[in-house]
Amino acid sequence: MSSGPEGAGTSAGTSSGTPAGMPGPPHPIFPPLPPSTPSGATPGTPHSITHNLMEQSWYWGDADRSSVSKALSDQPDGSFVVRNASTPGDFTLCVKFEGQVKLLKIVVKDGKCGFNSDSMTHQSVTNLVDFHRKISLNLYNDALNVCLLYPVSVRRNSQNGKPLFKKGHLQQRLVLTAKNDKMEALRAVHLAFERGAKLFDACHQEMEKAEGLYHALNQSIKETELKLRQLVPLATVEREISEEIQTSLSTSEMIKEVFVNNGEFIKESIRRMRAELKELLEKKQELSKITDEIESKKQHAKHRLSELMEVRNAVYDQMDPSLCTRMAQLLDTGGELINSEPMKVTQLLADLELRWTPAQFLMCSSSKENAANALIHARYRIAQLDKAVGLKREPMDGIFLIRASKSY
Repeated sequence: MSSGPEGAGTSAGTSSGTPAGMPGPPHPIFPPLPPSTPSGATPGTPHSITHNLMEQSWYWGDADRSSVSKALSDQPDGSFVVRNASTPGDFTLCVKFEGQVKLLKIVVKDGKCGFNSDSMTHQSVTNLVDFHRKISLNLYNDALNVCLLYPVSVRRNSQNGKPLFKKGHLQQRLVLTAKNDKMEALRAVHLAFERGAKLFDACHQEMEKAEGLYHALNQSIKETELKLRQLVPLATVEREISEEIQTSLSTSEMIKEVFVNNGEFIKESIRRMRAELKELLEKKQELSKITDEIESKKQHAKHRLSELMEVRNAVYDQMDPSLCTRMAQLLDTGGELINSEPMKVTQLLADLELRWTPAQFLMCSSSKENAANALIHARYRIAQLDKAVGLKREPMDGIFLIRASKSY
């Protein structure tokens, strides 16, 4: 999967872009998905409660508390996820507020859910989340004056790169071949979003490593400075004693030589430690610059990810409700596709401008021969235009189209 500017591409579903006629400011969060048959539920939970739950990017299934806390640690206030609670059939809302991850249990009872037995007013978990996107949680907890603003996608949050759900909770993963422009546009912007998420995760991991090295370097500097503080006074005392011994007539030459050697050894030790300290301080300064660069790169990645999320959500909001199942499958597979993409390719494609002009490169025919003829004619037309304006150059490469697949 790749994205690129207008007039450059490779294969079906590889161009990213924003559809023409996109509405005003994009929604800051995912709108609820259109109704569909529930695709999964926790044991003991009525299907109405889990309606559309498996299709929500913020539902983390059986993720543990530490995984969720780590994912929310560097997110802004209002970021949230929902995971299964330890009590079967219930759920836990995890929301970032005042720099901490707060937990609220979502109780399920008699086909309804809420934060306590006196507030069982919501028909589904999705309905509860949608409600609190605009209504603060202080409705139930005075200390939590925050709305659910930023859903955190489950993305790749396990070691094997697969979402944290129990076996059987997800529908079979399929790489979809869309038959309409809007579905293909959603695929494009979703993969662009996943690229942004992958690069943000990489920056975060790079920063963690840099901070670890910086901490270790600081510790080495402190230890070296401590040794120097101990050795310098010792060298002074040793020198004074050695001077007294050298003038003493009763002290043997062997003892005088021992003190001289000790003095030289201490001096050499101090010299080496000062040189080591200087080198450590230079490394610290260099690492500090690298850390600043990584932080700048991380902020860029975070800003890019936020923008891509808004674009994806705007496209998502235009989708036909009848495509609900396909959309769920598409969003589920997107992360895994990008996870297998080489990092250099991801870095190359991530900042390319999103364009979606399918009329310029999509071909309804699935015939290889027709596609080849179309490329030949396009190359011929470009050569004729060059000739008309007096431009001489080699035959142009990079001309492409996307055709339907016979295997679909």
